[in-house]
Amino acid sequence: MKLKTSHVAAAILLSAGIHLAVAGYFAPEEPEMKVAGGAAVDMLILGDAFEDAVQAGEPADDVTPVEETEASEAEPVETAELAPVEPVTEPQPEEVIESVEAVEPVELAPAEPVEAAPIAPSSELSALPDMPVPTPAPERPKVTRKTETKKPEPVRKAQSKPAPQKAAGAGGKQAANATRAASGEKTAEARRDPGNAQVSNYPGKVASRLRRALRYPTEARRDRLRGTTIVSFTVSANGSVSGVRVARSSGHAVLDEAARDAVHRAARFPAIPAAAGRSSWTFSVPLAFTR
Repeated sequence: MKLKTSHVAAAILLSAGIHLAVAGYFAPEEPEMKVAGGAAVDMLILGDAFEDAVQAGEPADDVTPVEETEASEAEPVETAELAPVEPVTEPQPEEVIESVEAVEPVELAPAEPVEAAPIAPSSELSALPDMPVPTPAPERPKVTRKTETKKPEPVRKAQSKPAPQKAAGAGGKQAANATRAASGEKTAEARRDPGNAQVSNYPGKVASRLRRALRYPTEARRDRLRGTTIVSFTVSANGSVSGVRVARSSGHAVLDEAARDAVHRAARFPAIPAAAGRSSWTFSVPLAFTR
């Protein structure tokens, strides 16, 4: 390692400075100058401190040269050689090559035509005896009778002729008697009409009386039972009831029993009208339980 000239000059200056300092320390002291009437004044030397000291100093007798120290060269450090890293090669997907064998077309041999064997006529049919086929009888011609339509006879309009006025006497009494007879017949018919109305209204009265006597059982109401029962019974001339029975059931025994109780509760019914000309009347009345 070579030293530069600037380093050598600096070393020389440093060594000279040290020697001058040592020489100045051992040099004899100069007598102080005294001025009358004044204080002691130190002598100061102005100038550059380092350069003046170098110039003002006396040269040293022996200057020991500074030995140059040879810088030992640094031994090169052996660097450990790193083994080269081999790159990891990714496995390449193997290409699967499927060998497809070509399918050879198979030649189909043409099918030989099969000759249909002729069907031999059955001997059984020929063995049957010849039977006569019945021939249909000829249809007889239908005789159509002509219906003679009678012509409607013309209606002759009767001309109303004014009746000749009869003189009072025997003829006048006969006319008065005929008028009275006609009015009597009308009065009799009027008397018979109320009886006919009573007869036609009697079944309605019986049915309405039954419906008023009908009671919906609590058990059936709780279970929400519904149905229609047809009850049959016979009413006598005085309105009493007999032969009460269920003609058609509703499907629930509790409803059928309630229908029979309604008939007994509604009796006795109104008497049968005399104009009906009967001593008893049988009814079949439907009673519905739909509440």
